[in-house]
Amino acid sequence: MHETWTIDRRGGAEPDTRFYGVLNHRVGRAFLPPEAINAAIDSQFRYQSGIYFGLAVMVWYAIPRIDREVALFRMIALAIFVGGLGRVLSWVTVGQPDAIMSGAMALELAVPLLIIWQNAIRQSAA
Repeated sequence: MHETWTIDRRGGAEPDTRFYGVLNHRVGRAFLPPEAINAAIDSQFRYQSGIYFGLAVMVWYAIPRIDREVALFRMIALAIFVGGLGRVLSWVTVGQPDAIMSGAMALELAVPLLIIWQNAIRQSAA
């Protein structure tokens, strides 16, 4: 049976996707159910939080020049989409995640639609 869990908001931190990477570096395992925590899981979780932060920085860099940063934006979209596919694989092999992770997966799988948006902006700027 899948068990839901709440987010520990130590230090007034709010679960905001803009700060996901930094926040998870700070609180780490607080976002995981206690029975799932060990040193390897905590380490991996914090590492992936750094990857999320790096992707967020690249997105914020690319957005103001979205008509020119075609390759960068598409690589970011591909990375996020592949992460969503990993969540699908986890769902199929381990079980359905909670609502937050299911929502994240839906957003990650929808990211390729942003390429259509970017292409329209690029064409209008040309």
